[in-house]
Amino acid sequence: MLTRLLLAARTEKGLDTVAALHAVLPALKGAYALTVSDGHRLYGVRDPHGFRPLAVGRRGGTWLLASETAAITAVGGDVVRELEPGEVLSIGPHGTASSRLEVPDAKTAACLFEYVYFARADSTLSGRSVYQARFRAGQALADHAPVGGSPRPVVVATPETARVAADGYAERAGLTVVQGLLRPGQAGRSFIARDQEARHHAVRRKLSPVPAAVAGRRVVLVDDSLVRAPPCGRWRGCSATPGRWRSICGWPHRRTAGPASTASTPGAPRNCSPPGCR
Repeated sequence: MLTRLLLAARTEKGLDTVAALHAVLPALKGAYALTVSDGHRLYGVRDPHGFRPLAVGRRGGTWLLASETAAITAVGGDVVRELEPGEVLSIGPHGTASSRLEVPDAKTAACLFEYVYFARADSTLSGRSVYQARFRAGQALADHAPVGGSPRPVVVATPETARVAADGYAERAGLTVVQGLLRPGQAGRSFIARDQEARHHAVRRKLSPVPAAVAGRRVVLVDDSLVRAPPCGRWRGCSATPGRWRSICGWPHRRTAGPASTASTPGAPRNCSPPGCR
């Protein structure tokens, strides 16, 4: 749809690509980060709220655009900067040009899930290290939700994105991290499956408990966020014999580094920062 709108602005109104972007995008509501090419120049656009990230980098004489900085460094490039909210960046043989979408009432609103879930830990967002944000979130979580009693528990992360938060939790609490859950290979996101049964099967495929790591131990299970909580069911029902894991390691003390998600309009901007990073 967006491609059709831009094409109509170019052909019917005789606008160039930058002018077409300025004509079409201010009327759109929602979150986006765009990379566009008209065969002559490369364009990067970030929505007026800055909800989705977009970075520009260079590798020798080649310009790069990517949704996060880790993608630029992974190919040997150097990160130049992140695009500003509402910025339209035009890149061509003779350099770059920047302009700003005219949306006067737009409020800056970063996506929290970029910090706690979507982005790679070796990326930076708005000048903040994603790794440090997750580690500090784990530390803040240990202060907010400590686990006492005896024997001392071990900390288990829900792989993969909760590992850094689990490290922060364990460091602050003086506990040991063990790999009680593994994620073999690549698996999709279980929380977007069509129904509860599909989510259950998706979790069973992507998470594999390790009995040797948690047998006879109390467990603090650290997750990055709470959307539908299917990994919890995987932990409790991880064997063919119901209740087996309850008798081995007891019910885990579950801790979530990010805030619980609540129903909201999809793509609606939220201006918030990860715990411990303000």
